[in-house]
Amino acid sequence: MPRPTLSLCMIVRDEATMLPDCLASVRGIVDQIVIVDTGSKDRTREIGEAAGAVVIEHPWQGNFAAARNAALPHATGDFILILDADERLAPTAGNVLHAAVQDPTFHLGFLPLHNADRLNATPEQILSGAARRGDPVLLPRLLKKTPDLQWQGIVHENVDAWILKDGRRAVEVPAPIIHLGNVDEISIARKKTERNTTLLARAVALSPEDPQLRSWLARELLRTGQADRARQEAEVAWKSMVTALNAGLKPAVVLTASLVGFLRLEDNDWDGVLEVINTTAPYAGDHPNLFLLEGVARQQRAAEGDLERAAQVLRQAIAQHGKMFTAESMPGATSWSARMQLGFVALRAGAPEQALAQFSEALSANPEQIHSRLGAAESLAAMGRHGDALQVVEPALPTGGSDGWIIAAAAAAA
Repeated sequence: MPRPTLSLCMIVRDEATMLPDCLASVRGIVDQIVIVDTGSKDRTREIGEAAGAVVIEHPWQGNFAAARNAALPHATGDFILILDADERLAPTAGNVLHAAVQDPTFHLGFLPLHNADRLNATPEQILSGAARRGDPVLLPRLLKKTPDLQWQGIVHENVDAWILKDGRRAVEVPAPIIHLGNVDEISIARKKTERNTTLLARAVALSPEDPQLRSWLARELLRTGQADRARQEAEVAWKSMVTALNAGLKPAVVLTASLVGFLRLEDNDWDGVLEVINTTAPYAGDHPNLFLLEGVARQQRAAEGDLERAAQVLRQAIAQHGKMFTAESMPGATSWSARMQLGFVALRAGAPEQALAQFSEALSANPEQIHSRLGAAESLAAMGRHGDALQVVEPALPTGGSDGWIIAAAAAAA
């Protein structure tokens, strides 16, 4: 019996620099390449044709789903792989993809996307985490081609309606994708945040009750320094989500809960953070973002029983290390950030030796984290090791704010 065939479908525009390496990464793995070009003015089209791709001209309409769907009538494979030009299949991915589509019940595969933190990193460095930004996130990238397959959404397009039909099954497929587009120099040059903000504002105007879309918009606003408007949009998204949950619906909750919880932390609204956690935890599974947010809020509030509970949920966050989720994890949620917060819990509980151990682990994972360094110095001072505290805190003095100088002054005085 012949193996199922695989079509790579892509949206591109002016990708002459990135496209060749993407196509090289799927050579010998896919049976067909379909490229939807939305208006390139460089050699993108010629590069695609030279690689044997079917290149479709599709003028940009400000709608990612429409561009994705334009490829479908031209795809001849039994299954469709989705990649962007700034992505590459990892060297080990091919065999995994072919094994996955052998399953007759397979419809949708979530592949782990690894965001590179620099352009010159090797695949091994990125996949190991040594040159990766954050934890991998699972994205729907391998789909069975059916007559009703359609993408929806002008931005952050999805196949949610399609996969929910007729008992279709979604599974995790461990075929890694390496993503270069989140490297700062690429993201800034392409003005991705500005583009997404414009598209999301339009999407929210069309679907004002959708908490996910409004949360995406709030996140982009926060990234561009529009904190006040981000807070407004996030709180509106929160109200829409609570309304949906009370109506018995089951919207995706992690993005909205993470964003609203983070912003309430910024406002020192500890009880507001716990409201978010208590409302959404039954629907979020064991996502580390919620554990981290609760741990920080309880550590800061430090009411009766809070420190014990904070330590418990922060350890639960760390226990998720190495796991992947469809909702993006907050930076360090399963590693340095959770360790740092455990250190502060131990300091508040009067256990500086335990605190130092956690801060040291956090610094090992993220040496640039100033607050872990300050916490380690404070722990050493509390243990009477004032000379060591001075050595640890010194690198933090230029950027650590007044806390670093207070710790250093107290250690020097002692």
